[in-house]
Amino acid sequence: MQVAPAIQPRLRTSFAEQPIFARRRPQRCAAASGHSERNRQRKWAQQSSLTEAPETMSKLGQNFNSEGIGFFIQILWGKQELALPHLSVQDIRTINWPALKAAGFKGVVFDKDNTLTRPFALEVEPCLVPGLKLCQETFGNEHIALYSNSAGLHQYDPEGREAEHLESELNIAVLRHKDKKPAGGPEDLEAHFGCPISELVMVGDRYLTDVAFGNRLGMLTVLPQPITKEGEPLGVRMARATENYFVSRWQRCGVKPPQHPLLVSKPAGDNNVPAEASAMAADELVARFTIPLSNPWKPDQ
Repeated sequence: MQVAPAIQPRLRTSFAEQPIFARRRPQRCAAASGHSERNRQRKWAQQSSLTEAPETMSKLGQNFNSEGIGFFIQILWGKQELALPHLSVQDIRTINWPALKAAGFKGVVFDKDNTLTRPFALEVEPCLVPGLKLCQETFGNEHIALYSNSAGLHQYDPEGREAEHLESELNIAVLRHKDKKPAGGPEDLEAHFGCPISELVMVGDRYLTDVAFGNRLGMLTVLPQPITKEGEPLGVRMARATENYFVSRWQRCGVKPPQHPLLVSKPAGDNNVPAEASAMAADELVARFTIPLSNPWKPDQ
């Protein structure tokens, strides 16, 4: 069917104008598309902030440890010895793990932040890997566990994602727990290791969390120097300075760590000497349970 000649010029004029509108409509579509893209980016940022909120709260939560504060008040004028470690070392590489096992200890409990890793990191500090490997070779992975106030703590790692990551990286159990050190009982640890709590070694860099926790439950306590001050929350740095001040003061006053039943020095063949009368001296502990480093490493200041 042919179009009437009188109408053809009008249609051609109408079609001739279409390129102008065709150019304008894509511009409007591009503007709308850009607006939609900005909306998508804004929503993504909001979702990301919600996803990162638990991690942020976890780090902020490290500023406050009500259990530690309460325990500090209890020992301030009471049992100061609970805040003193049996052994102080530079880092875990200087611990003589075979000697500890020979002394009768069956397992090792590690703190995480600033003991094995930098604060909130999920990888062992590279220079400490040889010390951890020697511990694993000595006790076996099934007799080593992490007990941290970050990874595995229900309040700050409720889904256990950090704990699972560390377990896959290290092949070491990360114990899930509800109480923040120094609170908590021996039940979970004894159930995991299958031995009395007194046969375990607690290794951690804080006096009023790791050391106090271990001593309160009857473990051998070892305090390594912190890996770094970088990345630590302000509250943790302030608490550490307070701990160092009071522990140094108590040590100058002659306060000693609590006696441990496996840390005895008896004359050969004499099993009747009471442990109270033969507790190892500090220099004997150092000589027996530490090893020198050929290439010393100094923690960051």
